[in-house]
Amino acid sequence: MAAPSSSFCKLISETTGIIAACPFHFSALSALFLLPVSISAVLQHPFLFPEFDSGILHVIFVLIFSLSSSASIAYTTLHGYYGRPPALISALKAIPVSLLPLLATLLLILLIAGTVASLFAGSALVSYNVLLSAFGFEMDYDDGSFLAFAGFWVASLLAVIVRLSISWNLAMCVAAVEREWGFAALRRSCFLVKGVKKTVVLTVVLMTGFWGGVLGFWCSDLTGKRNSGGGRVWIVIQIGGFVALTMVGSVYAAATNTVLWIICSHQEFKLEVSDEEMAGDYLPPPEHHLPHPIITNH
Repeated sequence: MAAPSSSFCKLISETTGIIAACPFHFSALSALFLLPVSISAVLQHPFLFPEFDSGILHVIFVLIFSLSSSASIAYTTLHGYYGRPPALISALKAIPVSLLPLLATLLLILLIAGTVASLFAGSALVSYNVLLSAFGFEMDYDDGSFLAFAGFWVASLLAVIVRLSISWNLAMCVAAVEREWGFAALRRSCFLVKGVKKTVVLTVVLMTGFWGGVLGFWCSDLTGKRNSGGGRVWIVIQIGGFVALTMVGSVYAAATNTVLWIICSHQEFKLEVSDEEMAGDYLPPPEHHLPHPIITNH
């Protein structure tokens, strides 16, 4: 198989083709892992845990189910890309060995992102105090100068977050497929994305962020409407739409990143993978990395 194209349109086309070729696999994984997460986001999980003491439990629930979906979808997409969609039970067996690497990598990313945000907030506060004490420059919250000052720091923070998101976009996929975790997964992602156009990865990051923002706003709106108790039929219809779009978006996000990992790996190694090499079960790669998982024949 020749190295795949790295254009964004080709990336989405290949992802759509894989999902369309394995409808049962992706539907089953969505129903198992993404459906409960999507419903719990709107309903505030009343059927799973007591509402008065469910905060931490709900976070754990969302983490486990979300990471499980990432691992199983990555496994299915990887094999589906080579025309060998795995049995559902094989995709589920990929979860236990990927869960801890995924969790460790996610926590590290959140820790770094929180640290970066704290540093920017602290720098903005120090800068404001310097302007106030050294130059006597005061800014009202509704003043144009304060808006410009805040806008500068927010824009700078967003620029850094977007840059890190581009470099680390494949970190979770690396953790699921290559079993790398933590800083090793971040370094591996940085190396892999060098093999494709930055505009491709940037488009994936922006599209994912935009879609996540829309769904997050929609979820907050639906939660408020549910708590107010008005228009129940219309709320139920909107909840159904939200759940469906969340599931579809999550599947596409995980599958797209897996296809992008394959593309980057092909760009890195320039190797051709035959159908015979894909006729087996996934095993973790050795210390050196290959553009496809190591396969054994039974």
